[in-house]
Amino acid sequence: MAENIPALVGEQARLVWQDYLRRTQQGSSGTGRGPRPTGTQPPIAVILDYALTLATHALTGPTWTFATRCDWSVEEEEYTEASDEVEKIKVWNHSEYAAYQPNTFGIAHWVDGHWIFFGDCGPAGSGSSSSSGA
Repeated sequence: MAENIPALVGEQARLVWQDYLRRTQQGSSGTGRGPRPTGTQPPIAVILDYALTLATHALTGPTWTFATRCDWSVEEEEYTEASDEVEKIKVWNHSEYAAYQPNTFGIAHWVDGHWIFFGDCGPAGSGSSSSSGA
């Protein structure tokens, strides 16, 4: 049975390996920002779509909401919100002390299979520097 399986040689093997590396770097969504194997997601800039309330307990009572990924433009030196609905992620708040209002900019970190939100400013356009949005 194994003798009927063709072997990859030379250029074929190199192309398969390059495709594997590209897919690993891009994630399974093919957009470059989709799910990757657990533990390998880089932090991403996001803006909250809705309010993110306090956790009732840091370990057992986190809260969540949706956030939109933001892209940094090197040329324009500014962030812009991704327009694709696929770029929305579920972010969790484990803090019992900080709540966030809609449109709050922050960073989402991939920890233990979920995105944890960290924000340090008020809602975009508010001019506030407070992280307590409640």
